[in-house]
Amino acid sequence: MKVRFYHWYNHVLMTLLTMLGFGSCNSIGEDEYGVIPVEYGTPYTDFVIKGQVTDEDDVPIDGAKAVLKEISEDHPEYVYGIDSTTTDSSGKFQMTTRFYLGCRDIKLVVGDTKGEYINDTIAIDDMERQQTEQGHGWSEGKFEVQPVVKLKKRL
Repeated sequence: MKVRFYHWYNHVLMTLLTMLGFGSCNSIGEDEYGVIPVEYGTPYTDFVIKGQVTDEDDVPIDGAKAVLKEISEDHPEYVYGIDSTTTDSSGKFQMTTRFYLGCRDIKLVVGDTKGEYINDTIAIDDMERQQTEQGHGWSEGKFEVQPVVKLKKRL
């Protein structure tokens, strides 16, 4: 009976202290401003991906699918889909998404839904970024990338 009470008491106390934030009150050292506290949260970066899909002759491809995926280099069998969209009649597409710290190996996979073209894959890290908003707090800011994807015809 006594053990059951302490077990219940510990769970209630742990839950209450966690809700009040005491589980996160720790420090990881000091800098020139004093103690650096450890807090719950994850840094993130917002991305706007505005692209265009054309064929090798620069003709826009209508209805091509653009998919953001996390494809691990270490474990390519594990693929995590993040977002997707299709191109309009001028071959343009746009996606707005948020990447959290730890999201690595993010790739843009572009393919023709009719099967006339070979899919192309581009790593987000290989794209030229332009910062559009400064970050604050957990945010590292907002960036824009504008990939131009040229798909090759299947033989």
